[in-house]
Amino acid sequence: MPFRKELDRVYTEAIKSACDKAGFTAVRADDLIGPYNIHRDIIEYIFDSSAIIADLTDSNPNVFYELGVAHAIANKTIMILQEGLKPPFDIHNYRCISYELSETGLTALARRLAEYLQHLEEWSRRPTNPVQEFKRPDHFAAPEEVKKLRRALQQKEAQLRTSVPKAELEKLQQEHQALQHKLSNQAQTMVAKTDWEALQKQLQAKAAEHAALEKENARLRAMAQPKPEVRPSAKEKVKHLRSKPSQLSLDEVKTMLANRGFYDNRWNENGKGVAHEYETKTINGDKVVLDHVTGLMWQQGGSSEYLPFASAEKYLREVNQRGMAGFTDWRLPTLEEAMSLMEREKRNDDLHIAPEFDRTQRWIWTADTVKGSASSCWVVDFYGGHCSSPRVDDTSCVRLVR
Repeated sequence: MPFRKELDRVYTEAIKSACDKAGFTAVRADDLIGPYNIHRDIIEYIFDSSAIIADLTDSNPNVFYELGVAHAIANKTIMILQEGLKPPFDIHNYRCISYELSETGLTALARRLAEYLQHLEEWSRRPTNPVQEFKRPDHFAAPEEVKKLRRALQQKEAQLRTSVPKAELEKLQQEHQALQHKLSNQAQTMVAKTDWEALQKQLQAKAAEHAALEKENARLRAMAQPKPEVRPSAKEKVKHLRSKPSQLSLDEVKTMLANRGFYDNRWNENGKGVAHEYETKTINGDKVVLDHVTGLMWQQGGSSEYLPFASAEKYLREVNQRGMAGFTDWRLPTLEEAMSLMEREKRNDDLHIAPEFDRTQRWIWTADTVKGSASSCWVVDFYGGHCSSPRVDDTSCVRLVR
C-alpha cells in the first residue's frame, strides 16, 4: 500500500483487524526491524505469505510492481481501492473491494477482508487475476520439483534403453514367430519343444519388464508436468434459482433474500451475495455474460432506454424474434435471479453489480408482480443496492436472461 499518513488507518483499523479476526498475522514493510535489504524482504514475503492485500489507492507504482509479482505467483491476492477511484484497465474485470476512508467505511472493509481471508482456500482455487487466468499450463511450476522429476525420468528412460533395447525385443519376437511356424509345420529342422517353451518364457519376461518400465515412464512424465486447473462440473456448482414468474408479498421477498443470502441494503444488509464465476462472450455479434455458478446466460447490456413494463414485454418479443446470440428463449428474470446479480459493494463505478455488465441498466424489470396488486412489479435497483416495487407505468431498463 502507499505510505502516507491518511492511509495508516486503513492498515491499523481495517487490514490488521481483519487479519486478527481471520487468524492471520498482518505484516507491512515498515513492521520489519533490522538492517535488511527491504526489497529482498518484500519479495520474499510476497512469495511466502498465505495471502496478499494490495491497496491500489493513488496508483502507486511500487504497489503495482509488487501486485504483478503476487499475481504471477498464485491466486492469493485481495485488491482494495478507496471509493470513487477506478482500477486500471488490465485488472478492472477482477473483484476489487471499494472502501470509504471513514470509521464506518473502515469497519465495513475490515468485515469484508476477514470474510475473504476466512474463505481463502475456496476462492483461491479459481483464477483471480489475468496472469493466473491466461498462463500456460507448463509455466510457473516449482523449478526444483520439476528438475527432480526430470532427473528421475531421464534415469528411467536410460534404464529402459539399456535393459530391453527395442531391437532385442523385436528380435525375440521374430524368433518366437519363426519357432511357432516351424512347430506348426513340423519342419525337419524343428528345434526341441522345450527350447521353444524356454524362449517363449524369456520373451514374456522381457515383454513384462518392458511394459512395467513404459508404465513407470508415463507416470513420471505426467508428474513432471504441472497439473491444469480443473473446473468443477456444472452439476457440482450450479446454484438453482426460481425461473417461473410469481406474485410476491414484501414478507415473501424478505424471506427469499434471507434464505438466499442476497444483499439488500434495506432488507438484508448482512447478505453476502453470490460468489459468481462470470465469463463474457460475443455470440453472433451479441455480448452475453455466462454465470457458471447459477447456470444462467445474461444480456451483457439490455435496453438502452428506460421503459414502462408493457414496453419491456414488447422489447422481449423483439429480441426473441431476432434470435439474439442464436437463442429465442430469452425472458425477463425473476426477482430471485435478478437479485443474484446484486453485489455488496459498488464494483461497477456507482453500481452494485459486477463490471462484466453494462452500466446503462441501473434499474431492471423482473417478471415477478406484487401480490395483491395488479399495477406493481418488482424491480432491482443496482444504483441503490436494493429491490423495490414501482407501478407498471413507471420506467426501468430491461436485462434479459435465459
